[in-house]
Amino acid sequence: MQVKDIIKTKKRAGQILSVSVEDLVTKAVDIMVTNDTGSVVVYDGDQFVGMVTFREVLNTLHEKGYESGSCTLCGDIIDKEHSSCATPDDSVEQLRSLMIDNHIRYLPVVQDGSLTDIVSFYDVARSLAKQINYENRLLKEYIRNWPEQENDNE
Repeated sequence: MQVKDIIKTKKRAGQILSVSVEDLVTKAVDIMVTNDTGSVVVYDGDQFVGMVTFREVLNTLHEKGYESGSCTLCGDIIDKEHSSCATPDDSVEQLRSLMIDNHIRYLPVVQDGSLTDIVSFYDVARSLAKQINYENRLLKEYIRNWPEQENDNE
């Protein structure tokens, strides 16, 4: 299974929620809450520069004070430490390893220099569960229809 297969199963495939580096954090929070998601993409003009997640928002509020949420720019809190990206052709094993090793919940998918989608840890888990359930059904069907063998001892 590849990243592009995971994207095909997403409910919101291709829907990228975004803010500008100049937007206030409150706008990012409004978008995340309204759309029931944990991240938004940050652009500087047409250029993808990173992501803002609830984790970055909470860390910023904790560090700068809880009154600062309305005056902090999204560009100031993007996740610079975890600037990893995936490609549609990456394997699910590569993706899972990258996300687990770096504690990444939301990973941008980039193709030919352009952001195409965001894959969450939930998307990966849901796709793997579907694959396992499908393989389980096939195995059970195979076992149920196991050909009877003649007894050689008679």
